[in-house]
Amino acid sequence: MRMKSKLKPLFLILLSFLLFSFVGNKHKNDLELKHLKGKVKLVTEYTYSVAKFKNKYQKYNLDCTMEFYYDTNGNLVYFFMPSDYNPSYNAEATYKHDSSDRLIEADGYTPYGGNYVIKYLYDSTGNETMENYVNSRITSKKKTTLIYDNNGKEIEEWIYHNDFIGKNKTIVYTSEADNLVEKIKYKFNENNDIIEENHFHPYDSSTNIVTYKFEKAKADTSQYYYVYYYNSIGELKFKKDYFPVLLDEYKNWVKRVQYSKDIPYLIIERTIEYYQ
Repeated sequence: MRMKSKLKPLFLILLSFLLFSFVGNKHKNDLELKHLKGKVKLVTEYTYSVAKFKNKYQKYNLDCTMEFYYDTNGNLVYFFMPSDYNPSYNAEATYKHDSSDRLIEADGYTPYGGNYVIKYLYDSTGNETMENYVNSRITSKKKTTLIYDNNGKEIEEWIYHNDFIGKNKTIVYTSEADNLVEKIKYKFNENNDIIEENHFHPYDSSTNIVTYKFEKAKADTSQYYYVYYYNSIGELKFKKDYFPVLLDEYKNWVKRVQYSKDIPYLIIERTIEYYQ
């Protein structure tokens, strides 16, 4: 039986953008990008909020359920996020790949944004160079240009919108996604792990620059890590810790606790089905 979710509108809106934003890497399939091991077929994630009972933090409420379906080549082919309010509040997306297993299109739906299509373009070397996002309900268009170094590693993203509402500025609708609203620059360590993201907002100097720094808690795994968030003047605003507390036989985490200021605020559990 599928567990259903009490979807939060803000979470769902963020999901529609976060789920389909990737750091391009032509050498990795979706399972590798998600650090999943084995022939994974289906991952179902249950996200719970946390509350304190009798001096102990415990699962309080199921906030959302997400299902990720993969093909035998390790490509994400379908995503589903059910709602217990009404089936019309479900979110879903289908992914298309070319003969080289490169993602070329995502067709999805969210109840607050309607239907959308994202198309992915590549250069002659196989690097993804652009993402074009079109939303039919609110005539929203988004374009992401990806920039690589000489080794084929993505180091920058430039994000354009035809409409955008920022803290101190509203960009009005235009016919194309020609307003630069954000630049993202990545830094890597010697093992090619992302250790820092710098977000620049040309439309709003008060939020420029926002920095996220990533630090592994254990050298032998990508599943334990810290995230540090700094504001535009370099002040540390918060730190979040991600720790799995239970692994399956393939060493994939099936339960993880997320902390903020050393206090647990989310418990994520997942079931993983494998191809035989």
